Amino acid sequence: MTCITTLPVYSKVADDHIIPLAIRERLPPGFHLSQHQAETYHAILDNSLDVVFNTAMTGDGKSLAGQLPALIHSWPAMSMYPTNELLYDQLRQIEQAMHLWKRDDLLVTRLDAQRLDELEADTELQRAAALLNLLRNHEFVCTNPDIFHYVMQQYYIHTGKRGDTPDKVLGPMLNLFKQFTFDEFHVFQTPQVVSVINALLFIHTVVGDTQPKKFLFLSATPGELLLRYLERAGLRYAHIHGDYAHASSNPEPARWRRILHGNSLTFAPQRAEEWIEAHMADILLRFFLTHRPAAKGAIIVNSVASAQRLVAKLRPLLASHELTVESNTGFDARSRRRDSYAADLLIGTSTIDIGVDFQINFLVFESHDAGSFLQRLGRLGRHSSFARHGTTHQFEAFEAHALLAPWLYENLFQAEVGETPLLMDGMELDREQLRQTLRETSPTAATFEHYGRLWGRTHA
Repeated sequence: MTCITTLPVYSKVADDHIIPLAIRERLPPGFHLSQHQAETYHAILDNSLDVVFNTAMTGDGKSLAGQLPALIHSWPAMSMYPTNELLYDQLRQIEQAMHLWKRDDLLVTRLDAQRLDELEADTELQRAAALLNLLRNHEFVCTNPDIFHYVMQQYYIHTGKRGDTPDKVLGPMLNLFKQFTFDEFHVFQTPQVVSVINALLFIHTVVGDTQPKKFLFLSATPGELLLRYLERAGLRYAHIHGDYAHASSNPEPARWRRILHGNSLTFAPQRAEEWIEAHMADILLRFFLTHRPAAKGAIIVNSVASAQRLVAKLRPLLASHELTVESNTGFDARSRRRDSYAADLLIGTSTIDIGVDFQINFLVFESHDAGSFLQRLGRLGRHSSFARHGTTHQFEAFEAHALLAPWLYENLFQAEVGETPLLMDGMELDREQLRQTLRETSPTAATFEHYGRLWGRTHA
C-alpha cells in the first residue's frame, strides 16, 4: 500500500457587485455564494445564451446554482438526474434549500415511473393524463432523463386515425417550463448525447425566440463530446468553471470558503473483499474505535454481490462494538436505502457514487478508471460534522482507501529505470494535480462518434 495526502479545497466567494439585489434580499444569514453560482444564475437569465455548462468541482454547490432562478423568481424548471438515488437526494436538498431561502411556497415534486404508477392507480387517469396533471401542478420537477426522452419521442401518446395530437404532452411541457437541467451529464454515452442534442435542436426550432428555453448541464467530470456537438449545432453556450485555492489553511476567509477537507489517501492493488479480509481490524475497525463517536464511513464497490457479501461479513464484527452496517444498492428497497445513510458504515454500489451527498470521514472504494475514481473520492470530505439523535459530532480526521486494478496501480507508482513515478509514498498534492495524474494514466474512454453520423439522424 502507498499513501499520499490531498490538500483542502477552497472555492472563491462571489464578489458583492455580481450578486443581484433579488438574491441579496433572500440570501440566508451567514450564507455565501460561490463565484460560479452567481455566474450561473446570470447565464441562465441571459437571453443571448441557449445552453449553460457548469463544471465546478464536486461539493461546490452546482445543483444550488441551477436552483437559484426557481428559488428567487419561481422560475419553472425540470431537473433530470441519471440515478434514482441522486433524484431522491436532490429532492431532499431542494426542499432544504426552500426552507433555508424562505421559499416554502414553491411547488416541488418527483417524477419517475413509480410516481406515475401511483398517480394512475389513485386517479384512474391514463399515463399521459397523469403525467400532465403532475406537470401542471408543480413549478420544480425532479425527474430522470428517460422521462424527458419518452416525452420528446412521443411515447406517451396514442397514434393512429383516432390518436392524440403529437404535442399532447410535449406542448404543455414546453409551455410550462423555462429551464431544463441535466445533472451529472458526464454519465451520458454517445446515444444519449445524440438524443439530447436532437431534443435541444427540436425545442429551439419549435419555440424560437418567443419562449426561449434554457438548458443547464452540470458535471464535475465532463466529457467533450457534448460540447463539440453543440458547437456544430450552432447553439449559443457559456462554459462556467469554478475558481479554487488548494492550501493547508484558508488563504483569505473573507474571499474563500472550504468545500472539501484534506485527507490521507492510501492506494492498494486489490479488490474490496480482499482488502477487507486483510485490513478489517487494523484499519477499518481501528478508525471507528479511535474516532468514535465522530466516525462515519462508506464502502463503494463495483457489484451488488460484493456489497452483500461485505455486509454479511462486517455486520457481526461492527455490531459487537455497537456499530451499524447497512447496504445501499439497486436491489434494496427505497426505505432501506434511505435509512442506510444513518448507519455508521454504508456499503453501496454505483447507485450512490454519482452526486449523492455524504456525511462521512472514512471511505473505501473500488475504481476502474479516472472518472469513477474522482466521483467516488468526491464523496469524502464534503462535511465537517454530522448530527445524530440531536447531537452534532465534529469530524477530526478524513481517511480514504482507493482499491485499483493492478495495471492502474503500476502506472501510478512504478516507472521505468531512471524515471520518477507519477505518485510516491508520502507525497502531498492538490485535487487538481491528482485529477490530471489520473487522466494521464487511465485509458481514453471510447466515444463511438460515428454513431452520431450513422444513427443520430434517425433520432431526428
